[in-house]
Amino acid sequence: MEFWLTFNSGAEKLQLPVNPAELKLGRGSQNSTISVAGLGEATIIQSPALQTYEFASFFPTTWAPYCAYRDIPNPKAAVAQIERWRASARPMRLIITGVINIAVTCEDFITELHAGDDGITYDISLTEYRFLQPRKIGDSASRPDSSTPPGTYTVRSGDSLWLIAQKHLGNGSRYTEIAKLNNIKPPYTIHPAQVLKLPKE
Repeated sequence: MEFWLTFNSGAEKLQLPVNPAELKLGRGSQNSTISVAGLGEATIIQSPALQTYEFASFFPTTWAPYCAYRDIPNPKAAVAQIERWRASARPMRLIITGVINIAVTCEDFITELHAGDDGITYDISLTEYRFLQPRKIGDSASRPDSSTPPGTYTVRSGDSLWLIAQKHLGNGSRYTEIAKLNNIKPPYTIHPAQVLKLPKE
């Protein structure tokens, strides 16, 4: 399993050199409670809150057996890269190969440099980013046919190849078939509105 952060539609990529020991997922509620005279309290159910992702790890100065790969980045350069992405006010993307592929914003990025060691530990908090597409009001007869052709799937925010394979092929591990059919290489980056060919059952 690989942990990636990407930016600018995948033009910039950073694979985390040390996989986090755990990933905390959260999703609060946007429901509100109101008091109705004579009836008491009532809950108004809203759309689901945004998903959050929190984890901690570190950027080591030299490779060690616990690293995910050998050509690891310079710790200060890696931190500066994430800080630059965060300061851009644009979303980045969290990719955990075969599991998660979602646009996110960086809410917190706390780093700590330990005395006598140039390695940098960090805690990062990410929140799901939803791309808003305003709808145009007009003559429906003049609208182009936007239906998805048979045997294909249009990617939505929050999708990953594993989730698509699980939903449409009945087995998440078949995500590699979708990747091969669409010439998608690791870290298997996909984007909302992207149309994917699906293998036959």
